[in-house]
Amino acid sequence: YIEWGIGIDSYFSSLKMVACMLFVAGLLNWHNLRFFASEEYSAGQPGLESFQVGSAICTEYEWVACPTCTEDQFDSTDAQKEKFGVAADDTVLVKRNACGGDLLAPGMVNFATFFLLLVCMVLMSLYLRAREIRSDED
Repeated sequence: YIEWGIGIDSYFSSLKMVACMLFVAGLLNWHNLRFFASEEYSAGQPGLESFQVGSAICTEYEWVACPTCTEDQFDSTDAQKEKFGVAADDTVLVKRNACGGDLLAPGMVNFATFFLLLVCMVLMSLYLRAREIRSDED
């Protein structure tokens, strides 16, 4: 692409590099997709659209007592109101996320992916700067 100028060359070179970086990041995160879609995390995430399965959306909740909670702490929206309840004995109950599993491994994968992308972006910047200087000298 250098024959069309440094701007076009830098654009398409960086586009190819970013595409490769994001493909590798997607491969690294395949483990996370499989974990979040598994029975171990959220019973296979029933009720979600197909494109949402594998995300960190939790579909399991449990009611727990919350003696310090009041109804005015929740918004007036229906989604917030259904997370608050009062038992027959006037105990205040709230819905709590019940998804489990070991979240250390997915967290470490996310950290490694972020660090890899950060390093690759710095290296890409240095490469494109050197390529720009080299094309200026020609």
